[in-house]
Amino acid sequence: NPVRNRMQALVDRFFDRDRAAYRVAVREISEAMVSMLSLNEIADRILVALTDTMGVERAMVLLADDDGKTLRPIASRGDWDEAALAVEIPADHPIWKHLWMRRDDLTRMDFDDQYDVERRELCRDVFDTLEVELLVPILYGVDLLGVIAVGRKLSGDRLMADDRLLLRTLANQSSIAIENAKAFDEIAKLNETLEARVEERTGELRETQAQLTQAEKMKSLGQLVAGVAHELNNPIGFVHANLQLLDEYIKKLVEGQGTEADTQRVQEAITKLLERSREGTERVKKIVQDLRTFSRMDQAELQDADLHEEIDRTLRLMEPRFKNDIEVERDFGDLPRVRCYAGQLNQV
Repeated sequence: NPVRNRMQALVDRFFDRDRAAYRVAVREISEAMVSMLSLNEIADRILVALTDTMGVERAMVLLADDDGKTLRPIASRGDWDEAALAVEIPADHPIWKHLWMRRDDLTRMDFDDQYDVERRELCRDVFDTLEVELLVPILYGVDLLGVIAVGRKLSGDRLMADDRLLLRTLANQSSIAIENAKAFDEIAKLNETLEARVEERTGELRETQAQLTQAEKMKSLGQLVAGVAHELNNPIGFVHANLQLLDEYIKKLVEGQGTEADTQRVQEAITKLLERSREGTERVKKIVQDLRTFSRMDQAELQDADLHEEIDRTLRLMEPRFKNDIEVERDFGDLPRVRCYAGQLNQV
């Protein structure tokens, strides 16, 4: 019948054109996935290709966990119940072994000739739980990275050979994208670990530096204290010796021993002892005052300081550390008073 043949030809051209269009769309999606670095984004793009472009009612992507021992859902589109979303396929499951060893897609009918009833039922249970028509392996080298679970077409048509070919193309492209994403994720984790180690090491170095700085401060402080102690010891020892002599002179005066000339000499000696002792105590007072001003223990706030006075005060405290043949020359300019923490300035 010429009319029927012509109508059939028109229908065939229409479906061929539609099929060619979605082939192009699937290939474009496959190629675009290679540049993606997120597993979720890759899975979503696969699902878009299946549901929107190929017109399947439901689809799911299952990926192997980090240990490569269990397949679990990572993304899905369509109406799924809780059992389907919680499905797990371990590495010792017949479906895993079939997909990995035969490296080809799988339908529930592929197990009809399975002589092992238990294995056949295990496989059918997965298909019944997922309610899908086809499982397409995502393979990379010798590894099974994941599975694309494909449901029925909305049109009611069966998945044809060219559909399955396009699905394998999609799976092959997605395997490359998944490996790239995993490698990128691994590098990101290594970078985070490296940054954490660097930060930890930097913190340790800062702490060590602070300890060394503190140790150096304590060393300098110890030397300063030793010098100040020496400077204090001299006038204090001198005053102490004078007090002993003074005690003896006073006893002589009280006892009234000797002539009038002797008494006068004792009085003159006492006067000299007191003067020299006063000089010693003044020296001690000056050192203590310089030390107190140096540290500014009673002045912890900002104040106007004369840098010349601060330098002179610091030099006086440092004099015990200077050798006898060292002379410090002071040549100060005309500086204004500076608002600062003088105690911290002197410590520097």
